[in-house]
This record gives sequence, C-alpha cells and structure tokens, in this order.
Amino acid sequence: MGKKKFKKTKKAVFEKFRQKYTSPKVSVFIAMPSYKGMTSFTYVCLDKTKAYMMDRGIPVINYGPWGNSHVDNARNKCVEKFLETSFSYLMWIDDDMIWDQDAIEKMIMHDVDVVSAIVTKRQPPFTPTMYTITKPGKKSKYKLDYATNAIPFGSYPLDRPFYFPNSGIGTAFMLVKRHVLEEMEHPFFCSPPTERGTIRGEDFFFCLKMGAMGYKILYDPTIRVYHLGMTPFGIEDHIAFMQAEKEEEKDLCQYTNINANNVENFKRSFAGPHPQMISAVAPVAAKRYEELVLKAQSESVEEEHTASSEKEDQTNPPTKTGIEADN
Repeated sequence: MGKKKFKKTKKAVFEKFRQKYTSPKVSVFIAMPSYKGMTSFTYVCLDKTKAYMMDRGIPVINYGPWGNSHVDNARNKCVEKFLETSFSYLMWIDDDMIWDQDAIEKMIMHDVDVVSAIVTKRQPPFTPTMYTITKPGKKSKYKLDYATNAIPFGSYPLDRPFYFPNSGIGTAFMLVKRHVLEEMEHPFFCSPPTERGTIRGEDFFFCLKMGAMGYKILYDPTIRVYHLGMTPFGIEDHIAFMQAEKEEEKDLCQYTNINANNVENFKRSFAGPHPQMISAVAPVAAKRYEELVLKAQSESVEEEHTASSEKEDQTNPPTKTGIEADN
C-alpha cells in the first residue's frame, strides 16, 4: 500500500471514529468549582472549547458553584447537579488551568471510563500530581483514611497514553463517564483526616473510590494542559527543573533517567508560558515579576535604613544629664 493511500485510509478511519463520538448521544457537563473565581485565561479557554465542541455537534454546558471554600462539598454538588441532567460525560476542570480547545474531544475519543491529562503543581519543582493510593491497614481507626506516595517521574511514558496500577491524580483535568458516577455511593468526594489530624486531598479519595469499583484511569500526557501560577506551568517545567538540578549537581529533587529525545522535545524555560498564550500571559507575568522585584528592593532598602539607624544609635548614644546619672 502506497504512503498516500495509507494516509488516506488512516484519515478515513479517524473521521468515521470522530463522527461516532460527535453524535447527539455524546454530551459534556463541565464542572468547575471555584472559591474566588476562574482566571481570565481559563475563561478564554472555556469559551473557545465550548464553541469548538458545539461546532462539532457535541452539546456542552459548564457549571461551577462559586464561593465555597470546602472543595469536597463543592465537588459533591457538581456531581449531584450533573446526575440531574442527561449528559453522558462529566469533565472536571480547575479554575486555574489552560488547555487546547480540542483537548476534551481527544479525551472523549479514547472511549474509556476515566481519562485524565497530567497536571503539575505550580511551585518548583513543578511535580506531576500523580500518586499511588492504597487503603489503610487494620490499625487505622479512620474508615476513610488512605495512603498516598508520589509516583517517580520517568517511570511512565510521555509520548503515549498509559495506565498505572493503584494510582490517582488531582482532578484538575479529568473526564468521567456517566455510569461511573451513577454507580458510586455518596459522598463522591471527601477530605478524611489522617491519624495525625491532617486533611487528605478530596480528589484522591475520589480516585480511591473509582479504583475500589474496578475502574482504572487512563493517563494521556499528549493532552497538554498548564497550571496557572505567575505563568502557566507544565511537564516541560518539571523536566527543565530536573535538568538544571542535574547540571548544577544539586539534590533539591530526585533526578530520574528520562529518554533524551523526550527531554529535548519537552525542554523549554521552566518559567515560560505556553506558546499559544505567550502574547497574553507574558505581559502579565512580566508586570507581576516587576512588582515582586520592586517590593523586594523596597524591603531591602528599608532593612538597610533600619540597620543603619540602629548602628548610628549605638555609635552616638544619647548624652545623659546629671539627674539621670544620679538616678
């Protein structure tokens, strides 16, 4: 088969598959719980995604309870609202994410029960929020307690979707089929206490419940999403941070062996914005950086002035009067 014919056949198969999952039977309920409101960049991504999917015949709505500081409660409300509708998918998106407009369509086309992009933290070393999740031992007095351990970066591929046994991830960009939530008992999300009294993440509790029901999460690192801090952060940032640590022979984070091609494909400035958002994000980031620098300089000048004043006071102590000397 010639190369042109192969490409044409492959394209025809893809189009047939796409049409199957862009029928009215497929619909997406986007849940975006937020305490202080979504970022303007997230709003732009949401608006573009809704327009893109509607153009392809995929009904989509978004729902987000605002001002609820109890994130597990807010997420439970989202699921309850979703189950009142007839939508076939629930899409979790955090209020500080950036993504491509076709990202959800790509997730739908996997046709699995649960699929998630790989989201990283916003602080160095920008670690992916992937953990192994295990139920507590018999000694634990908390029925809802569980144990989490970070999955070493480099122990999974970055160029294709994969499953990882007994694992979970933050629900910042996750697509779930309706029947999974219909079968799940309430509460869907919970922040149980540990034996030390600290609180565990509600999203890992959700992943634990899905795992107990026999559902696995398909992780797709090819669906690129970014977590907004001062600028958007993603896998590239974690790789670049580890590269810098390796080159400078520091031990601030553990460096794992990564395929050289992967590093080269993902490598970029680990504080750099997503290429598609650079025109919008860069000026904001630069302004914020300038504000932080000016604040730091101001504090430094103030500290120097205070230190100088104290030194001057010690060098020239106040002259005591005779009355003070007598006392």
